[in-house]
Amino acid sequence: MGSKKFIAIIVSIPLVLVFSYVSLCSYGFNGLANYVIEGFMVASAFAAFILWVHAVIPYGFRSVFGKMFVGIMLFLGLAASGLLLLYIYSLFPLLEYSMVFYIIGGVLFTISFLPLCASLLTFLCEQRVLLKKPIETANVYSSVIFVGGLALFWIYFIISTTRIILESLNVQAITVLAYTSYVVFDIIVLTLVIPLITASFKHGILQGAVRELLLAIVIYAIANILYNYVAVLNVEIWLIDVLPIIMTSVAYVFIAKPSLTLAKLGKISTI
Repeated sequence: MGSKKFIAIIVSIPLVLVFSYVSLCSYGFNGLANYVIEGFMVASAFAAFILWVHAVIPYGFRSVFGKMFVGIMLFLGLAASGLLLLYIYSLFPLLEYSMVFYIIGGVLFTISFLPLCASLLTFLCEQRVLLKKPIETANVYSSVIFVGGLALFWIYFIISTTRIILESLNVQAITVLAYTSYVVFDIIVLTLVIPLITASFKHGILQGAVRELLLAIVIYAIANILYNYVAVLNVEIWLIDVLPIIMTSVAYVFIAKPSLTLAKLGKISTI
């Protein structure tokens, strides 16, 4: 897929989603509007997973890149499955066993961070093989300071607003803890991925594909953090409410794109 076509798709996705959401809400179909954009997010996650399965097959577990790419594939598969179960729960919340979908979906979505972190750790541990020069210590410190600031802000936010949230919005404490666990994983992901974005890879055309993937993961983590802020605050402003969902959908599309390049390279040679 050419870069211009891909850029056009990326630009059109949020515009189409916002237009669809506003149109449905203007006719009073607020619930349906939420189902549409959430359904697109689930579909984009599964599409990215399928493309990564196709890309990973030539690499397998035989190489450093293969190990990293398998982790991305598992991350997408678990995240997509978890999102699907959560989506089913939102469609049929009154079913007798609907809570099972919610619990299993949340567990799968949380577990999906583990192979993602493992993949990023593989890159960091194998940087002598993959990079032209080791990552500078200053970049690592900058990453820790940046995401550490996010962590401190989240802790302050939770401590200062938990009492108000629990009293006025009737949000259970376990729910707040669940949102916090997601944010912790996102912060770990950002800590690992930010130094890699500025790194220079040895393997030519792979450098562009891997960098696209890393940037997509950053967008994904930021969108997920924003989603948890919105969820804890129970925001009802439509733009703020749908923004993290749209960002997540776009992130899955970004994650899917480098798989096309990697699939072609994998058929030529295994690195």
